[in-house]
Amino acid sequence: MNPNIEYLLESFVPKNEAIIRNKKRKGMYQTFYVQDNGWLEVTIESDMISREFRTKNKIESYRNRLVKYNGISEYRWDYLIKTINLFKEQGDVYLVRIPVIEAMLEVENELIPNFDEKIENLAKDYQIPYINMMPFNNEYEFTDGNHLTIASGKKFSLDLASQMKKLKSNNN
Repeated sequence: MNPNIEYLLESFVPKNEAIIRNKKRKGMYQTFYVQDNGWLEVTIESDMISREFRTKNKIESYRNRLVKYNGISEYRWDYLIKTINLFKEQGDVYLVRIPVIEAMLEVENELIPNFDEKIENLAKDYQIPYINMMPFNNEYEFTDGNHLTIASGKKFSLDLASQMKKLKSNNN
């Protein structure tokens, strides 16, 4: 759908009302705009002070949430498997770990210390590739620790496509 109203309503929070009504919302340091192709473009001020502030707050927020969670959600794990099976019916499936900054990785490792091992085993079980882009995290810029800047998002997409192409050519 254009825009995907069902998704917006399911994940609806009051601050998204302007996006649904007007396709655009201006926040304190960011602007949201729904492109005609459905992409939610988020433009964030790129000055170092606001970036450091956002990153510090996000890491602190995620650390505070750790007390509520214990490892991988079985519900989400089961849906990941259902998604893999559904997508395998349609074509090639890849599991991808998107890079984050080191401080965010530390939080992730506290929650699920053996994440990569679990995903690698899942990939083997379902005979699909796992592309871990974390080793390349220093090649990208982040707006807040886990969201790529627009330029880095484009670079990441090209890098990921290159990795997928290599895997595909190695399997032929």
